[in-house]
Amino acid sequence: REAIGTTTRELDGERVRLADAERRGTLAAGIGDQETSALAEIWIVKHRERVQLLERKLEVQRDELAMAEGARVDVELDRHARETLVRDQLAALKKQLGRHD
Repeated sequence: REAIGTTTRELDGERVRLADAERRGTLAAGIGDQETSALAEIWIVKHRERVQLLERKLEVQRDELAMAEGARVDVELDRHARETLVRDQLAALKKQLGRHD
């Protein structure tokens, strides 16, 4: 859960940096500053790639959490199933021995 929070914060920051680069590129193009416009385009690509990477990372982390939570449920169900099986076996043995509690 902590990793998901960290990745979410990183993603939010990267989205801000992407928006800033896009804004700078638009402003530079608007005044005819080719050099700044070209640099902004380089940064836009880098930030966009980083956003996509972090989005995939977040999706994987959420899947891992869901699997871990599902595994916890399976363990609780396995324990319950074992306890039920033991109780049933004990009841069958008591019945064979003629003991009733």
